[in-house]
Parts: sequence; structure tokens; C-alpha cells
Amino acid sequence: MKEFGGLAEVAPRRSPDRVQRAEAILNAQAGETVSLGAVAAGVGLGLRSLQIVFRATLGVSPRRRLAQIRLDQARARLLDPAPGETVTSIALDCGFTHLGRFPGAYLRAFGELPSQTLKRARGCAAPE
Repeated sequence: MKEFGGLAEVAPRRSPDRVQRAEAILNAQAGETVSLGAVAAGVGLGLRSLQIVFRATLGVSPRRRLAQIRLDQARARLLDPAPGETVTSIALDCGFTHLGRFPGAYLRAFGELPSQTLKRARGCAAPE
């Protein structure tokens, strides 16, 4: 490790591999409560080192990347819903525990509300 601004900087040589492995863990556990400390330990890093390599490699924090993964998983399910699935059931399954924040985050990410995506996927006209 090199010293960087008073903090130890993780050697970049193996960082992309560790980020890929951490992303695989985040993808697999996105619908659950995720401990970033456990993710970091799972790839052989401390939490602060995981944050550093995520920012250096992806330009976002691990927490932000987890939110993106959850949004992507929710969108995929909203675009191809199982019979009887609702926005709420999909959001909960994808790890969103604060249902009041989900529509706003989804709108910022995809430019439409999750209910609009679901209606479009089911062949219904979305309200204007």
C-alpha cells in the first residue's frame, strides 16, 4: 500500500478484481440487508479500502453502487413482471425498505415512475 493524503491507498494492481468480486456479492445479496463490512471482508479488504477502490474504479461508493444494482434489478422485474406482482412487492424483494423513497430514486435513474414502467410492461397506457 502507498500513503495518500494520510490514508493508505490500496495498490491498484488487484483492485478491479476485488471490485468485480464485491459487485458479485452485492448483486447476489441486493434483496437482503447488506453489510458492507462483510462484503469488504469477503474480498479481503477493510471497509475504508473497499470505499477507496470503488471510488477509484467505479466513481461511486459501495453504498451508491448497491442502490444502482437494486434499481437495475427492480427495473428488470418491472419490465417483465410475474402475474400479480406490484411495485411494492418488487421494491421490497429488491431490498428497498423505505417505500416512500423508491419512486423518487427510480424516477431519477430511469426518467419515469415505477408504476409507469409496470403499466407499460403490462400493455396499459401510463397516465400522463
